Amino acid sequence: MPDFNEPIKPLILVVDDDPGIRMLLEFILRKQFRVELSEDGLDAMARMARGRMPDLIMTDLEMPQLTGLELLEQIRCSGLFQDIPVILLSGHHTLEVKQRCLDAGADQYLIKPFNPDSVIHAIRSALARAA
Repeated sequence: MPDFNEPIKPLILVVDDDPGIRMLLEFILRKQFRVELSEDGLDAMARMARGRMPDLIMTDLEMPQLTGLELLEQIRCSGLFQDIPVILLSGHHTLEVKQRCLDAGADQYLIKPFNPDSVIHAIRSALARAA
């Protein structure tokens, strides 16, 4: 029987074209969060347009069709989604790429390969700032 006094876990939308990364992030996150998976930015935008509003989006930077940076820019320009925290994941280690993402409105920028504890910490920090 469900415990109705237990708070609802935040919903994290993981957006990555690599199925292995999606599965890994789902495994890391599912004990503390509800997790939905999307394979690209277009699918993520379509989910949100249909009313599946996540509490936070964690997206890969480089994806076909709609990159993580393009997804972030669309989210920040929209009236409906603009306040959703966004964490970008990338294999790019350059300060220039990181700064471009932060300037576009990313809440956090994590480099792959990532430490599971740093992912959880980044999510908790971004959710706390958004609250």
